[in-house]
Amino acid sequence: MKRRVAAAAAALGLWAAVAPLVFSWDMDPAVYGSNVLPGVLVALLGGLGATLRLDEGDGDRSADDLEIAVELMERSCSYLVLLGAWIMLSPFLLGLLLVGSTYLGTVIPGAAVLALALANGYLGWRAE
Repeated sequence: MKRRVAAAAAALGLWAAVAPLVFSWDMDPAVYGSNVLPGVLVALLGGLGATLRLDEGDGDRSADDLEIAVELMERSCSYLVLLGAWIMLSPFLLGLLLVGSTYLGTVIPGAAVLALALANGYLGWRAE
């Protein structure tokens, strides 16, 4: 797993969270459930993935620390798959108005997060 891929997922999550403000959407519970909350969670998980070091480094880390970091990466990947799918499908499931800004703020970022997470291994982000 490359850290820049996790950072890209974090940036996409941040975009999904702030897109309702940028596009001046009505801030009803459906928008919070489809964009803001999942976007913040994706940004947090992507930021976590971008800061974890899975290499041995200079020998300061124990085997337990490395095992915990790999476990966190694997779980983060699984959660990013689920959150990306939700962000992508939520406008359709929640009945949001499907206009161009909906695609730019929700569907496309959700598909991108989903693709990044799947491309880096749904069964576990490989430590490289």
